[in-house]
Amino acid sequence: AEMDNIPAPVGRTYNQSSNFDKTFQLLAQAVYYAGSVIVYTGYLGAIPSFVLYDQMFICWLAWTCHFVRRTTEGVFIQKYTRSSNWGFILGTPLNYWGYSLWVSYCLSTEKTLSGIQLILGGSIFLIGEIINMIHHYKLSKLEHRSDGLRNTPMGLLFEYVSCPHYFGEIIAWLGFNILADFSWGSLAYLITGTITLKGLADYNHKRYLLNPKYPKKRKRMIPFLW
Repeated sequence: AEMDNIPAPVGRTYNQSSNFDKTFQLLAQAVYYAGSVIVYTGYLGAIPSFVLYDQMFICWLAWTCHFVRRTTEGVFIQKYTRSSNWGFILGTPLNYWGYSLWVSYCLSTEKTLSGIQLILGGSIFLIGEIINMIHHYKLSKLEHRSDGLRNTPMGLLFEYVSCPHYFGEIIAWLGFNILADFSWGSLAYLITGTITLKGLADYNHKRYLLNPKYPKKRKRMIPFLW
């Protein structure tokens, strides 16, 4: 589409990181995400036995699927173009691994999910994961511009919001919370994650709007609402 070629002054700009820094960030992201699964599983002491309606197993499976996907994206899809900093290096693992411990602690007792809870929570989680994954991939395919900008993302939920990948992530963790009975750990992760993503979406949206040709009808993160 014609709009695809409109440069958007937003997000990571290209050619600002050295090859060493890009490699470091790639490895760091893989360690952070994969570590979340290891910490979660390590607290439980073992991989939970497969029991379809068992809350411990289902939540472990959802958590593992999310962070295995994010590890894969971090290694093969995501682009690293900004220099790393100590806040990123130290804060990211503390966040992911700390919540992995808290969430697994809250879900380490035996409980059986109802059929409705399993279907509703699992479906919402899966929908959110798909939205997040697809739009991450679309962002990764944006043209690398020599002027340091990137083209405006188009198609799917990008037609309605600037940051649909954030919207998908929030949906996924809402589904996870349904599966987890809104435990203290999982609820805190949803709330703090939503606050963080809201701030990022607002920041990115305002930078997109610096381009006078950027579609003004787009919301920040939630289609038709915000």
